[in-house]
Amino acid sequence: VYAEAYQWDWRFSYDGSEATTSELHIPTGQPVDVVVTTQDVIHSFWVPRLAGKIDAIPGHENVLRIEAD
Repeated sequence: VYAEAYQWDWRFSYDGSEATTSELHIPTGQPVDVVVTTQDVIHSFWVPRLAGKIDAIPGHENVLRIEAD
């Protein structure tokens, strides 16, 4: 999953498909790598029940592995 932060919003895309806004969908029972980035300022990506917080830094890609029960 590719997650790109924008001011006040997130866009998620899955294997090159059309991007969705503000809502992340992942399958249960299998790990998913989320590639987090931004083009403007530093943002924080955080899914409290699945993983810790990771920063989206302009021009850099951080990867967070999450898994839903």
